[in-house]
Order: sequence, then structure tokens, then C-alpha cells
Amino acid sequence: QNPMQDNPLVSATVTASSFMIFGVIPLIPYVFFREVFSNQFAVSITFTFAALISLGLVRLKVANQGFIRSVGETVLIGCISAGVAYVVGTFFRV
Repeated sequence: QNPMQDNPLVSATVTASSFMIFGVIPLIPYVFFREVFSNQFAVSITFTFAALISLGLVRLKVANQGFIRSVGETVLIGCISAGVAYVVGTFFRV
């Protein structure tokens, strides 16, 4: 499929929706499970990893690429991004 033929409004809506939905997942332990888990950070990492795998599986269905390429690349890039965000947040004490 040629990306130049895609509807930009649909692409933007899907991208923004995915960002918002998957971006909320790491916050779930802090909002809903404060009293249940003593280490929300570890649970948040687990939720994030599961979300990245889910997103990779969605990408596998949509992009028709191989499993390693779709899921592996999504998880790898997501973990690197999360690590960089954590380091930057720690550096700026955010």
C-alpha cells in the first residue's frame, strides 16, 4: 500500500489515539493500584512491556511484516525510548 494514498486525517487520528491510549497504560498502577502493589514502578514497567507487545501485535496485523520485525522492533524502540525518558526525567528531577 502506498502511504501517499492514505487519508492524512485518518492517519493522524489513528496515531494520536494510539499515543493517548498506549501512553496512559504505564500510569495505571499509580492511579488504580496504589493500595494493591507496594512497588508501582515495577508494575508500571510490566504494564509498559505488555503494552509494547500488544502494539507490536497490532502492527503485525496491519503492516503484514514478520513477527520479529513488527513485535521485536516495537518492543526494542519502545524500551529504548522509555529508558531515555527515565534518564532525562531523573536528570531534571521531574
